[in-house]
Parts: sequence; C-alpha cells; structure tokens
Amino acid sequence: MKRIILLIKVLCISMMSFAQSPFEGLSNEQVLEDLQYLKKQLTTLHPEPFLFVTEEEFNLNFETIKSSLHSMSDNEKLVAFLKLTTSLGQGHCNLRPFDSYHRAPISFNMIDGQFRIVVIHEKYAKYLGAIPIAVNEIPFEEVKTKLKGVIPKHETEIFSNGWIAYYLSVREMLNGLGVIQESSNITYKLKLDNGEVHDLTLPTYSREELSEVKRVNAFDERPLYMQRENEFGANGGQGLWVKQLDHLLYFRFSTYTPTKVFKKFRKIIRKAIKEDTSGNLLIDLRRNGGGDFIRVRKHFLPTLEKAVKKSGIKVYVGIGEGTFSAAVSNATDFVKQLNGTLIGEPTSGRPNGYQDNCGFTLPNSKIPGSTACVYRKFIEEDTPGLFPEIEIPLTWEDYKNGRDPLLEYFIDY
Repeated sequence: MKRIILLIKVLCISMMSFAQSPFEGLSNEQVLEDLQYLKKQLTTLHPEPFLFVTEEEFNLNFETIKSSLHSMSDNEKLVAFLKLTTSLGQGHCNLRPFDSYHRAPISFNMIDGQFRIVVIHEKYAKYLGAIPIAVNEIPFEEVKTKLKGVIPKHETEIFSNGWIAYYLSVREMLNGLGVIQESSNITYKLKLDNGEVHDLTLPTYSREELSEVKRVNAFDERPLYMQRENEFGANGGQGLWVKQLDHLLYFRFSTYTPTKVFKKFRKIIRKAIKEDTSGNLLIDLRRNGGGDFIRVRKHFLPTLEKAVKKSGIKVYVGIGEGTFSAAVSNATDFVKQLNGTLIGEPTSGRPNGYQDNCGFTLPNSKIPGSTACVYRKFIEEDTPGLFPEIEIPLTWEDYKNGRDPLLEYFIDY
C-alpha cells in the first residue's frame, strides 16, 4: 500500500512539472474563438492600435492565421498569435504563456555587442561566455530574424535583444518558428574565446523542473547590483534597499513593492541620507522592469526630494538594458525633481509612447496577455530610450569577473 501511495505521489509530481501547451485538447472552434477574442481585445483596448501596422495589414494577418489554424501545430498557433499581437508594436502588447514553456538550462545576454552564454547547466560550465553561431544548424543571424517576428516592433534594439536572448532557450518558440523539430532538445553551435567551435545539445525542462537544475553563472561572485539582499528585513524588502559604501550611498530600486512598503522605506532612506558621509546617492534602476510609477510619485518621491534638498547630497540615477516602462518614467522624475544625473547605459524602454498594461486572458487557452492603453510623455524629445549623461558600458571582462564599472566610477571619481 505504501508503495502504491508513493507511486501516486511521484506521478502527481511528474504531471505537475510537465507543462503542457495551452492549446492542448482544444478544438479548432475553441482556438478560433481565442483568436477572435484576441483581435477584439487588441483593437478595442488600445486607443490607437494601427500606429505601426495598417488596419488592412492587421486584418489580412488575422484572416491568414484564421484560414490556416486547422493545419498548424500547437507551437505554430502560439507563434501566430504572438505575431498578430506584437504587430501593433510597443512592449506592452504581448502574450505571456510563460508557464507552458520548456527551456534549456542556458541563458544568453547581449554584452559588449555580442550574445554570450551567461548561465548554463553546471555540467557544461566550460561553455560560459561562448558565442552562438547557429541553432540546429540554422545560422544565428537567420534565427535572430525569425525571433524578431514575435517581438514588439516599436521598441528599442536593446529591448529586442533582451527578448531574443530569452527565446533562444525556449523550445516552443524555436519549434513554432521552424528552427528546431518537435523534440525536447535544442542544439547550439558555439564559438569559444579560443576560436574553437563546438556543438552542444541540451534537453529542455518545464519551469518547475528547471528550478531543480543546478546552473552556474559566468562570474564567481555576484556584483552588488545583481544581489537581492534584504538589508532591512520587514522594513525594506528584496529589490528595495539602501547600503552605505565608501564613496556613495547605494539605493537599490528594482521592484515596485506594495505602497505600505514604500511608506515604511521612507524612514530608512531619510535616515540613510542624513547619515551619509560620501555626498553621493546612486538610485540604481538598472534591473527595474517597471510597475506603478504613480505609487512612487505619490508615496515616496516627496520624502526623498525633501531629504535630498536638506542634505545637499548629489544624486545619480543608474539606468541600463533592464530599465523599462515605469522605471524609465521614475528615472525622469529623479532627474527633474532631485536634479539627478543619468549614468550607465541606454534603457530598453522608451520615455514617450503608449504604455500601461490593459490585461486580458484568452477564454479557452487561458493565455494571459496585454496591450498598451495609455499614452505617456516624460521628456520633450521623442527618443528611442533614455540615454545617460555619463555613459559607462559593461564589457565582457567586467561581467565575467563580477565587476561593476558603474560603482567603480565613483571610486575613480
């Protein structure tokens, strides 16, 4: 009896960890209903859906997908739905079936102008830093072109590269685009720094399974801006903390926490600024993907502004490829109201354009999605990203050695 119970538990765990396609088990009529619902949400929730694609082009894409649904695989349907959604442009127009994805134990990032492996299964640690030159024998440039078809168009090149790096490990996306066959494996052709070229075939895992796979980073010690320390326990929280360094007061802001946390944190930042001995405050938004910028304006910025003016501390605002949406908005607030100086690298998000997520869920597949629904303008000039006054690029040598050139700038300064 105990063996039977154990077997049932194992089977349940196995079933829970095996993510299935959101279209699995749906009839063609149900998938078509989802497609029609998607079209309606995109064209009614977005105030100006046809800024970057004409209504005729959008409708033609819809009809083409509609007429081909019966012959598509589940992954091809997913790609088709994504292409229709992202054709509107803007990063807030997207579908997020992330829970159903199967990923290889590998992560890429664009650093110093090259896509490189920054995380990988510990068994293949020797490939850290390797540059992809093909996926399943398809040249990497061709793979990138295919992936760009499912990425929102009217965003920065940095934004696009971030999504390419993510999708390079997603089985469903690569299969739906015809890069790999219906298989649990992905084969990468990689070029090492010594010039050697190797083929590496990796299995793919559901999200739950992947969390159990031991992976290693390109660096031995995680730099401060990547740490999620909980400096102040219940008063602060991961992604919202402050630390006094020799040459600056470092304020990590990577998460839009609940209002009550921002309110509690006001005392902490006020006290830290009062006791600062460096004369420099760095508000680090480099890994902040957005949230509710109004919450910061209403419940946190006034206190921060008062403390900064009273102390005379010089404010710097760290930005980079991970700075998107509300984080870009609040970065402009910190510049205007704290007399801050932007430092780092260009953002992935634009300061002006349609933003804010108007969410929806497809009725049958239950795929969550969103469209941009509010126009925001935070600077006068319409630029493709927010650009730093003091540009400090991150090199591959910096990254693999766990160095942060932005923090080192203050030591040199």
